[in-house]
Amino acid sequence: MTIWTGCSPTCKWRSSFYEQPATGDIEYTFKHALTQEVAYGSLLVERRKELHERTAREIEALFSSRLEDHYGDLAHHYSCSGNRLKAVEYLQLAAQQAMQRSANTEAIDQLTNALRILKSLPETQQRDQHELILQTMLGPVLIATKGNAAGEVAVAYKRALELGRRLGDNVQLFPVLFGMRSFHLVRAELEQARELGEQLLGLSETIGDAGLSLEANLAKGNTLFLFGKLTPALESPERGFALYDPQKYRAHAFLYGLDPGVFCLARIAWIFALLGHRDQASKKMSAALALAHQQSHAYSLAVAIMHAGNVHSLRSEWLALQQQAEAGIALCDEQGFASILEQAKQLRGYALVQLGETEKGSALIREGLAAYRATGAALNCPYFLANLAHACGRADHCEEGLTAVAEAITLVERTEERYQEAKLYQLKGELTLKQFSVQSSHSTVQQGAEECFRKSIEIAHRQEAKSFELSAVMSLSRLWQQHDKKAEAHTMLAEIYGWFTEGFDTADLKDAKTLLDELST
Repeated sequence: MTIWTGCSPTCKWRSSFYEQPATGDIEYTFKHALTQEVAYGSLLVERRKELHERTAREIEALFSSRLEDHYGDLAHHYSCSGNRLKAVEYLQLAAQQAMQRSANTEAIDQLTNALRILKSLPETQQRDQHELILQTMLGPVLIATKGNAAGEVAVAYKRALELGRRLGDNVQLFPVLFGMRSFHLVRAELEQARELGEQLLGLSETIGDAGLSLEANLAKGNTLFLFGKLTPALESPERGFALYDPQKYRAHAFLYGLDPGVFCLARIAWIFALLGHRDQASKKMSAALALAHQQSHAYSLAVAIMHAGNVHSLRSEWLALQQQAEAGIALCDEQGFASILEQAKQLRGYALVQLGETEKGSALIREGLAAYRATGAALNCPYFLANLAHACGRADHCEEGLTAVAEAITLVERTEERYQEAKLYQLKGELTLKQFSVQSSHSTVQQGAEECFRKSIEIAHRQEAKSFELSAVMSLSRLWQQHDKKAEAHTMLAEIYGWFTEGFDTADLKDAKTLLDELST
């Protein structure tokens, strides 16, 4: 505790202080914390409040030009003084500073303290306005530390929604609806997320604000992507990014949880990779990562790293996938991003499987999936189950792999999260053939696998997911190659291979060219 001018120490405690020069006057500090505690406890409550208030006002007067360096101290003194509105004001400012440093746990503590103080105030419009701001700030930091699907996230946004509707301010209501949409989205409650996304679009059009339109397009494109509507999904982030200004909208990362420009570029990259535009995907992903570093928002960077991993996976770049996953793990460990940490572990596991460390990689996928689900999240589980099924196939655990695929397909039908659907049916066919390899000549086994491959091709073609379509066509071509249907296999594979105009250095296109050569002999 520092005693400033006007609060010089009494004779009773003089021997317990150090006296030292300070800017503008003399500064006194206690020699020991226990002495400070005893001295503080000897004061009457009202006297303590008075001293805290005087100290806070002195700090405001002395450091008026650099008050931002003292928000935490001011929040403490006003909290102890009984000046509750001032305490809330400075706790909010201190929380904003913490968020800008990605000190999310610190921000949660400050916002929680501010909300606790507000509860002691009479219910007025001013009090509700303060709480709405605080709850809206709390949502993104809870998402970062506990995951979008956590119950605490729902509590914060539901309360903010109640306050926003009571106050009738559409601009303030917009980020609240966005947060509720994120909560439902990550719980794979896609219809609720879609409906909230439509409300966001309507609000952005009513208000006529470009920043809100940017976020609404991001939300719309995200839902379309998950439904497997890839080309329409691409249009929304492209439209959103056209509105993006990295300086003007930098604060969006703290209000909505993600930098919108980073997310738009990252999602465009992933969609490009699925659509078969591999080189364009790499360029967009590099741009997303560069922007994430430029904007210095740790959570946005973590999300960009995960998207980069997905692009590397579709390009079969396993060392690069491992590196991105490990970078994601390190960042999430440092920042406390629990949900993304588990996703990064799964991606690392999948990379290790592809690089030959099958058992170690499979264990990481299982561990990450279980921990991810423990956060309440269900989004992307078909994707993670597909990775697990592939790992099981590599380890000759075909029954476990087929169980994972069956669970994933059930989730797809229940939630309508279909962007991995084609891959799941291809895996089902491959695992079926491998499980019954001893009976591989049996017509029933062949027929079942062929039906899976055909369904995978049909779904991928409908979704325009050329990367998945190529993979499924190659599986069917290899099956036909073994059963004297080389000409049909060559015709089918040549057609899909001929569609591609870029990415010929990627492993699956190289494999497709090799298979085409084999089928032509």
